[in-house]
Amino acid sequence: MNKFESLEKKLNYQFKNKSSIEEAFQHASFANEEEGLKSYDRREFLGDALLDMVVSEYLYQKYPSKDEGDLTVLRAQYVDEHALNAIGLYLDLDSYIKFRPQKYHKNQVSESMRGDVVEAIFASVFLETGYQEAKEVILHVYHSLLSQDKDAFEGQKNYKSILQEHYQKKYHKLSISYQVYKTQGPSWDCTFYTYCKDGDQIIGQGFGGSKKEASQMAAKDALERLKKNHEQI
Repeated sequence: MNKFESLEKKLNYQFKNKSSIEEAFQHASFANEEEGLKSYDRREFLGDALLDMVVSEYLYQKYPSKDEGDLTVLRAQYVDEHALNAIGLYLDLDSYIKFRPQKYHKNQVSESMRGDVVEAIFASVFLETGYQEAKEVILHVYHSLLSQDKDAFEGQKNYKSILQEHYQKKYHKLSISYQVYKTQGPSWDCTFYTYCKDGDQIIGQGFGGSKKEASQMAAKDALERLKKNHEQI
């Protein structure tokens, strides 16, 4: 029996190596306890870059009149943690993800974990077939989800997008960056502390259970500081 049948149907893709794909679902808290297993961290890293490329290319072609600032804001809405969580829920990933609740201090899959697995799955398709087919799978998933819920990628306030748009419109520059300056806790339950920076200047700080969440909180802090300085956001 193919336990990935339901997932493959939603992806419109059949995994060529069923044993290899298991790695995409193994959280570090699970993999670290089992000899010879690997977590999804490396695939998530690759999938993150892949998703940025696919979505950037798609938006570039779909909106020829939008400038780089508008495209940056729009892309963020499609690849942030909320968007990836929505995809993970659509793909019904929770039943596949393996983790150790007693070490992760939670007994359910988190949003960040679900999003990481989405990226790891897309990376797995890329590793099996290359960029073009991975791109087709990614766009198929996005279009399928949007056909069910046209607001799927607009349900959460995206502080990074709001901040970037503000800087683009007021200062005509794209100089915002995010830097993790400290981590705390074990790899399976790590808290990330992040600076939001305008060039070399720190304009906000935040923390969270993932790099994406921490950067969102740093952007939120930067926006709150701007409002205190009476800037119109």
